[in-house]
Amino acid sequence: MDLFDRVTFMRPGVACLVLAILLAGCGSDASASDEYRAHVDACKLLNQDTLQLLAAGLPGSATDSATPPSITADVSTCKRGFGNPTDVVLHGSTKSGNTPGSPAYRYVSVEAQRFDDRGGQSGLDRARYFLQQYSTPAADIGAGQKDFEQKYTTFEANGISHATLWAITKNLVVHIEYGGGNIRSVPDGIAEQEARDGVQKLTADAAARLPKA
Repeated sequence: MDLFDRVTFMRPGVACLVLAILLAGCGSDASASDEYRAHVDACKLLNQDTLQLLAAGLPGSATDSATPPSITADVSTCKRGFGNPTDVVLHGSTKSGNTPGSPAYRYVSVEAQRFDDRGGQSGLDRARYFLQQYSTPAADIGAGQKDFEQKYTTFEANGISHATLWAITKNLVVHIEYGGGNIRSVPDGIAEQEARDGVQKLTADAAARLPKA
């Protein structure tokens, strides 16, 4: 005798209750209940020990800024700077070789944006659409792991070079940058591996410090 046969032999009131529970379970959307319903403060995703490590021995700077989440905004930003960006000395393209130079400036930037259900779209779908608009096709795609469901990283070399990460977990998009420049260096910004390693550390911290959905 299968489950629905057993329900048939129950008293009418009990049978109706059991069937209602079964049907409700079949039609429920578990992913919706897992979405973030509260704002996420970007500054709380930073680990002070990691910041000191990425500061490259430079003191804090006046370039710090933060925008906490509010009732009307689902976006929170947090930036921490070390050293002075004006100390980054740019070389002309005629100079050959790769001279690392000494650290002049480093910065960390984190942004967290939460998406609610809207216009018939789930917050998760809206977050995925947003992510695809800002993560470039040339980005490296990280396989889904325990930290984030999707991860995209890029590197841009210029006077102040930086690595960028776009990541998503449920209906939350996280944007992280780590970059800086050196004194009398070629290329002028920090090395690509240093920038990517820094973003990886920041990503691991952010994932570990994310609040429960």
